[in-house]
Amino acid sequence: KEKESELTDLDRAIGDGDHGVNMVRGFEALEQGLNDTDMKSLFKSVGMTLMSKVGGASGPLYGFSFVKMANVVKDDID
Repeated sequence: KEKESELTDLDRAIGDGDHGVNMVRGFEALEQGLNDTDMKSLFKSVGMTLMSKVGGASGPLYGFSFVKMANVVKDDID
């Protein structure tokens, strides 16, 4: 949240100036709580949340990365 305006200013110079607000929206949704008990489901939940809440190209880009990580992670959360 503290870097929202900085991200927005950087995006405004090369795009539409919504990156900061979009990232805050996505990570605030993550703060609402994830109830996953293993890394695979946690990464998938994070990815799906980012894809659905972060606008622009960033949501699918970051979200898909977490979904793909869910396919290879094997560790449990302890």
